Amino acid sequence: MNEEIVRKVPWWEKFFAVTSLILSFAGLGTDVYTLYTYYVNGLWAYFSLMLALAVLPNIMVQAFSVSWRIADNCPSRVVWLTNLLLFGTIHRQWLTLWACFNADKTRELKDYNAYTQYKSDRCLLDLYKSFLKSAPQLVLQTYIRYDTQDWRPLTVGTTIHSLILLPWCIAAYDMDRRRRHREWPPISWCGIILHMAWRLGIITSRIGAMVLMAVVEDVWAIEYFGTHFVITTMFAVLLKDHLVQMEVAPNMPFWQKLAHAIAMGAALTFSVFNVAESSSTGWVILIYTYASMQNAEALLKFYRECIIAGKPYHSTIAISIVLGSFTIGCLAKALYYCMYNPLCTVRQFLQRFSLKIIAAPSQGGNLLESVEISNYKYHSLSEESTLVSPWL
Repeated sequence: MNEEIVRKVPWWEKFFAVTSLILSFAGLGTDVYTLYTYYVNGLWAYFSLMLALAVLPNIMVQAFSVSWRIADNCPSRVVWLTNLLLFGTIHRQWLTLWACFNADKTRELKDYNAYTQYKSDRCLLDLYKSFLKSAPQLVLQTYIRYDTQDWRPLTVGTTIHSLILLPWCIAAYDMDRRRRHREWPPISWCGIILHMAWRLGIITSRIGAMVLMAVVEDVWAIEYFGTHFVITTMFAVLLKDHLVQMEVAPNMPFWQKLAHAIAMGAALTFSVFNVAESSSTGWVILIYTYASMQNAEALLKFYRECIIAGKPYHSTIAISIVLGSFTIGCLAKALYYCMYNPLCTVRQFLQRFSLKIIAAPSQGGNLLESVEISNYKYHSLSEESTLVSPWL
């Protein structure tokens, strides 16, 4: 944008800004309710695991958020306090909402750039949080539902809420990337629905496979999928170092490298992404085949257990859910790529970079291709200025 007067913020962006803040509070409420339920029923092992999954990933996300605020400007006491209390992401949601309505009111370029910067940071932090926190919690909660036979509407509703929120965070980040690059074709509501169906199908099948294997033998499930997570995390670290050596990405503190690698490892464990320059047909076939084999092994183990226990209908339901969701996800992905995938993209997890630093184009769909560039001060493609808000 070169004009001093920018367009009004569309109604749906205002709606999403409000909805995102509401969903953040709803997610906090579901965590508190779930922990309370485990505490009351004396499920101390589940309580401890759930508490760890709620706190530790949140600390990592808050650390990223604070480091970005330090890079932008000196954080205020409110910023430090909210992040220390682990409410930093919710505070960002509020700042995004305020910036959205302020940009719509003033229609000035600097205010619009401030809003887009808040929104981009929020989308990336939500993406981190979804794979580091929400996805593991979903596996644990679903396993506990099956183990305790607690199928009350409220408890099931919290699980469904988290399951839908996962693909939405990915789709929201993808829409934000498209907004930043005008050479990409705009995406319609049909494209958003296809992207949601693609991610929801794949994530549902992966989480279902993990739960089924854990039901049969929980220790083996942890080792099996845990090894997958460790390998993909190590691959992410090596990829980061390779990109730094190629001078494609800047270096960063070790803790940021490690935190970003853990997020990428979790993403590749719970979903399927193109990585680095491997966005070729061969890579896509390889990674989807590997995910299918893992799902098939989990289904086979669960099927044998159900036959031995004399409950074949359980295996029928499980196979239908895992295979059906995986098939729907693959079909939606194929349609999405045919209709909306751009010919050229930039590196994934792209944010907080100077206007002078633009990644070279590569093939489409690279959702885990790059690294955090948190040490760079600016990331708006249309302006390089710090944020000023009365709510800081």
